[in-house]
Amino acid sequence: MDKSEEIEISKKIEKKSKIKGEDKIGEAMEQKQIENVPKQRKAKEIADDTDDKVKERKEAEDVTKPKKADEFIDRIKAEVMKNYDKTEETLDSDKISKKQEQYKSEQMTNEKVKNEIGANKNSIYSIDKHGIAKNVMIELTKPDAIILRLYDVISSWKETKRSFISYTLSNLLAFLDEYWEQSQLQEVIQVLRIEAYNDRKTNHLSPRIFKASQTAKAIKESILFYMNYRLCDEVEMTIENSECGFMLLMRMIWHDGYLKGKIKTHVYSEVAKNFLLWRENGIKIYIFSCCSVETFDGGKRILSKTIRGDLTRLVDGYFDTQRYDRFNSESYLNIAKDLCVEISKILFITKDIKEARAARNSGMQAVMIFRNDSNVPYYDEGLTEMHAITELNDIHFKTY
Repeated sequence: MDKSEEIEISKKIEKKSKIKGEDKIGEAMEQKQIENVPKQRKAKEIADDTDDKVKERKEAEDVTKPKKADEFIDRIKAEVMKNYDKTEETLDSDKISKKQEQYKSEQMTNEKVKNEIGANKNSIYSIDKHGIAKNVMIELTKPDAIILRLYDVISSWKETKRSFISYTLSNLLAFLDEYWEQSQLQEVIQVLRIEAYNDRKTNHLSPRIFKASQTAKAIKESILFYMNYRLCDEVEMTIENSECGFMLLMRMIWHDGYLKGKIKTHVYSEVAKNFLLWRENGIKIYIFSCCSVETFDGGKRILSKTIRGDLTRLVDGYFDTQRYDRFNSESYLNIAKDLCVEISKILFITKDIKEARAARNSGMQAVMIFRNDSNVPYYDEGLTEMHAITELNDIHFKTY
């Protein structure tokens, strides 16, 4: 065998060895892949399981987030209402104490009251447990029209305020979500933002409302905190103050609540009965309220949704304090002209001595009403010159 044949045989042997080595490597790789299949399958199962768990956890968080928000709002609401009740009790207690002090030194008697007031034969007087002089019953000449103020005359402001506060706390965020893009709401929020800024100048504890550059969610939550703070701090709020952002937003929320039928106005129990009786006697009934014509149709919307049903069918018209100054006698003259009724044949019923005096000075008959849950002061130097009642049942008209 020559040298060239030996070289060729060596090459063949080397090639076979190489092929055999590659086969072994291939076999090893295949074996490794086979061994890795269960591991890969297990890893995939773990990954899938992890994804499912993450998904489940996220879903659970999404479910609990609204629940936690609701719980937070409920907790804030409970705190506000608790503070409201406590403050109202304090106000009532202070009011009674002041009344007792005012009348304690005088020790007024029924006879003395009659002498001081110059009581006529058509009035019956009594003294309540706090020493307050009241008419139990008055008899008046039958008027052609009766004008009544709304709060603490027809409806309890204390009960109405409680209802409004509760509704606002429960529906504020939903209201903001629904009407967020409306320009009117954004204008009110800007006014509210300025108020919050000014509040912090004098009270560093007052929450701020975030700037318009922040996210909508952040701004809404800051409004919620600010409104809750104000509601806790201003339980003596009055619907008369309608120009501030706080009350503008509250009124928008209440208006929406009335439109959706979610708010019902408190009305004293004897109101509907007397309205019916007066109308049967040919007397027209009008409401004089601070509820604007633009927002509440001058009180019509408020009286259409009451705990006693729709009272608007018993009311002939509405007057707005934004148009008629309730403390100016000229306003009552203008109302009489608008009604085309002789002013002496109109009866005005109010809780406010200044309003009663202005109406009487214009020529109207005026009667003051002192509801048990009203927080208006009973005593006034000019009170003895007025007829006073505790409910509409106390008014009787002369029959000829």
